[in-house]
Amino acid sequence: MPSTTPREDYDNPWKVVIFHNFRAFLEYYFPDLHASIDWAIPPVFLDKDLAPPYPGARIGTRIADLLVRVHCNGTPLLIHVEIQAQRDERFAERMLTYNYRIFDRYHTPVVSLAVLADADVSWHPADFTYGLGQLGTSCHFGAVKLLDLEGRPGNQENLFRIATAAQIATLRTRRHPGLRLRAKLALIQQLYLHDWSNQRMMDAYLLIDWLLKLPPAMERQFVRQVETMEKESHMAYISSAERIGRADGLKQGLEQGLEQGLEQGRVTGQRELLARLLERRCGPLPSAVQQRLAAATSPDLERWSDALLDAHSLEDVQRAMQ
Repeated sequence: MPSTTPREDYDNPWKVVIFHNFRAFLEYYFPDLHASIDWAIPPVFLDKDLAPPYPGARIGTRIADLLVRVHCNGTPLLIHVEIQAQRDERFAERMLTYNYRIFDRYHTPVVSLAVLADADVSWHPADFTYGLGQLGTSCHFGAVKLLDLEGRPGNQENLFRIATAAQIATLRTRRHPGLRLRAKLALIQQLYLHDWSNQRMMDAYLLIDWLLKLPPAMERQFVRQVETMEKESHMAYISSAERIGRADGLKQGLEQGLEQGLEQGRVTGQRELLARLLERRCGPLPSAVQQRLAAATSPDLERWSDALLDAHSLEDVQRAMQ
């Protein structure tokens, strides 16, 4: 008998929640990496479009899920994150492709991470190697299998404990909408135990809501029971009007916030790259040039980068900045 549970859409909620809670994401899933990062320097989300290495390349354009610049011991490090919701025999190969493309584009050390949100308990990709013996190339990436975390103790205040539980509940209840309803209500009830910011509460609610989709009749039942919970607890972090009438708008707003953050990160990356190239060719930059770079838009930076290709001195580039 076919399932009456709507098809899941995994990518958007995970990307949005990681974007808003990147530090908590690393703390929960990759604690050793989290401990090595200098969090006094804010992470910067970068452009994730990776162009093909040459025109007509077979693998074409790739889009990494998330790409973030952090600093470890004063040195920039790029963290590339992929969320994988189904088994894919070429996933490890794709991770190598992403890893190299990112390094080739930014010439900065890259660490690749994978969140394996699939239902196959036997699938644990963590590296890809090709070549002959020691004459080859390898890519080793960090991977966390969400199913492996089921039932394990974790930081009760970390949002990704609930995110993990929501993803596992999605897999366990795929053909059982009644069980899914109970799981969804139980997860929402857990939110009332936390004194989180409105943004974090919204992220957690929308993640649960996106992942644990219900048939329309059960969704209405879910809303009624959540309203009852709110009355009994005298708490309501999201109104029924927002929950029902503005759900699409809230999701769109979160996605727009993600895209705006990525665009800001892309411009920051352009500024840093151009500054580094100018310093390598021309030496320390005068404060006036640094100020122009700090205020530059993406078209400005592209025009100045083009000027640098033919420039013989810093003055040549400065003339392009006029």
